[in-house]
Amino acid sequence: MADLAKTNTPDVLLPSLTIWVKRDTSGRQAGAWMLDRITAVTDSFTQTMAFHKPTGPNDALIPDLGNVLRAYLPRGQAPVVLTAADFELDSHGVTLNGLSVTGQEARNGIQRVIISFKSFIGSINALFLPGRAPTLLQDTENDLAARTLNDIVMPVLNLAVADPMAVGKHSKALSERLELFWGRLAQNKAEIEFYCTLILRFMARHSSMSDKPQISHQTNPIERDPPAKG
Repeated sequence: MADLAKTNTPDVLLPSLTIWVKRDTSGRQAGAWMLDRITAVTDSFTQTMAFHKPTGPNDALIPDLGNVLRAYLPRGQAPVVLTAADFELDSHGVTLNGLSVTGQEARNGIQRVIISFKSFIGSINALFLPGRAPTLLQDTENDLAARTLNDIVMPVLNLAVADPMAVGKHSKALSERLELFWGRLAQNKAEIEFYCTLILRFMARHSSMSDKPQISHQTNPIERDPPAKG
């Protein structure tokens, strides 16, 4: 019988997940834990999400994962190292195995803890509650809304509340103010046209999305009045 040829197969690197959290310890009592960043590492790439605004684990992550973090996060401020090799979580399309926690001593009023999972199967967006996964599109739309309000809506509102009959009746202060508003609109004409184009695209996109079946995430049943007795 012929010997089977031996081949060297490369080791497969299972994706891993690491979550950094931190809290403020400068006060009399330590503050709540907040997400710092989340990193998923695969054999071909690394994906990192960094949080620039205070975000609690239970406010953003799926409940099962948020509860895991709350259970393993240290109560005190002393350094801590623990490992749960048999840890396993399978929830909402996410599978996590093997957990380790490394807690640093508080420095300069900030305490940081690293929670690592040896293997991670799923999408990093699946770690988040519906609608809470950070997206560049959401940040862009928020910025667009703020710029539209500041550069278009507010100047137009200032013009709308001005009494045209009072422009030449009173001192030239009102006329100068109106000229200032008109000048601001004229100066930002190109940006205003760009904003309008983005808004039209935004409305068209959401209009097409509204035509598709929507998945409801409602958790509380709607209370209805009991049917009238005939």
